[in-house]
Amino acid sequence: MSFIYSPAMRGKEGEWSALRLLAPSVQQVIRPRMILPPAKGDAHPPLLADASSLGVLLHARTLLSCWPVERPIEFDIEYVEKALSPSNRQKALRTLFDEARSHGHVVIPVVDLASLARGLGPLYRVLAAGGPLTLRLTAADLADPTTFESVTRQLSELDVEPAQNNLILDFGASDFSDVAITASVIEGAIEDALETATWETITFQGSSYPRQNPASPGDGASVPRNEALAWQAASDTFAGTGESIIFGDYGADHAEVEFGPGGGRADPHLRWADADCWRVERGSGRGKHTTQMRDVANRLRTFGTSPGPGMCRGDDFVDGLVNGTGGCGNPSIWRSMNMTRHITYVARQRATALGISIAVPRTRKSPTQPSFVFT
Repeated sequence: MSFIYSPAMRGKEGEWSALRLLAPSVQQVIRPRMILPPAKGDAHPPLLADASSLGVLLHARTLLSCWPVERPIEFDIEYVEKALSPSNRQKALRTLFDEARSHGHVVIPVVDLASLARGLGPLYRVLAAGGPLTLRLTAADLADPTTFESVTRQLSELDVEPAQNNLILDFGASDFSDVAITASVIEGAIEDALETATWETITFQGSSYPRQNPASPGDGASVPRNEALAWQAASDTFAGTGESIIFGDYGADHAEVEFGPGGGRADPHLRWADADCWRVERGSGRGKHTTQMRDVANRLRTFGTSPGPGMCRGDDFVDGLVNGTGGCGNPSIWRSMNMTRHITYVARQRATALGISIAVPRTRKSPTQPSFVFT
């Protein structure tokens, strides 16, 4: 098994930075699905529609500067592809993938069922360049009893063998309020996938994180990680079968992906994962960010089973706030710390469940230093 955890990552500055801040030992056991932005806005880096522009090449290089060459990554180009005109779609996307691969990166295109239905399968086959594809099926797709029959037919027409390709079961739009019911649905989807074909990997992804900040100003809130609980209940059925079935989520965020102008001023807050919940601590909304974030950090340090400073840059960030040795950061850095801490925690959690050891070196450099901020 080449990876044990798959976070879906947005094209926001803090999330690309989070990948760069991960310890190498964590990078070695995850495979991110990087959801690329279509254009300028809060997306970073912006991908230009003009395939002849040097900007496409430069932004491909910038995007990939956050990830080690030897580790495969998935490029989800749904938003990019839909924003391109048919006349330059193939040229622009081939430029992006070719540039990434020219530096030795292993890039896997993600295609959804809707794109196959629109006749774009041959394009994605070209983008795969002889390597694997990842097919993403949504919860709505999985509710249709004819979906896997359609998948089998369309992959056969493309001369694509599932055994050399990957499958994502994306439950991002699902209701996780009832863990038992959702676990049953996930289990059924995995069984259907296994009955249809042998896949290189099958990855579940989902999120129960709320769209709105669950904490009141100056207070904290605990949010159950129901996607992890539902996954655990469903995956127990397949333990010991030898199937490559992977857990994934949307990091420390909800699954409603939007690109465009920002949604307003960000509240100073941090969201930390624990075994079965997130703890969200929010600033008061009054006074300087330094004061608010120091209060947030002090409250967060008393939560759950956090191992404290040294596990990752996120914990060191909190430690610096508590001790007065680090800066308060900004919204981009808060997002980066949330995601870095979450990915590290979940990767180690999955490794423990699988009997795998991940050595995470103690890191004491401040993540607010310029050398650690994505530019």
